[in-house]
Amino acid sequence: MIEGRFGVSTRLFLAERLDQAHIQQIALHGFTAIEAVAARPHFDYRDPGAVVRLGEWLSISGVALHSVHAPVEASVASSDEAVRLRAVDEVNAYQKTRLVAK
Repeated sequence: MIEGRFGVSTRLFLAERLDQAHIQQIALHGFTAIEAVAARPHFDYRDPGAVVRLGEWLSISGVALHSVHAPVEASVASSDEAVRLRAVDEVNAYQKTRLVAK
């Protein structure tokens, strides 16, 4: 935890598409930072509009992006080469978003 910040993961809402209401709910419960979970059904980091909207929602709500959980659809440590390559592709796609924690 960064001094003065009390954070929570958006994993709480993993079964749903992340939206402004989730960020507002987080803020209303006293959290000042989030870990965004990069799971495309939850938060589509490949969609530039979704990245911009998340930044806007955080700004409006006064919540900081503390960290981003790496894409969870596949494992870069998988012994299955196809799974591992898909995971590397997802991590590379996320890195191109320029979504940076503050």
